[in-house]
Amino acid sequence: LIQVILGPRQIGKTSFIQEFINDDPGRFFYVSGDGVHDPYWISEQWLKASSQNKILVIDEIQKIPEWSEVVKKHWDEDIRSKRKTKCIL
Repeated sequence: LIQVILGPRQIGKTSFIQEFINDDPGRFFYVSGDGVHDPYWISEQWLKASSQNKILVIDEIQKIPEWSEVVKKHWDEDIRSKRKTKCIL
């Protein structure tokens, strides 16, 4: 399951997700794409979240080049491997 939170700038998307995560912080693996320039950074975060059986939350993912290709690659691999990594973008 991939959930995407989108909307105009400065409406509280990050605040909303951080408040949501704070209700059960042990379930989530939160990272931010601010300042990330290497799309393979996503792969590292995906594997960490998956190995800890946590929901991966990547804030500001749109700032990472080629992010959609990397997410799709991992999503497809998870389906083939019958892993159930969940993610919020």
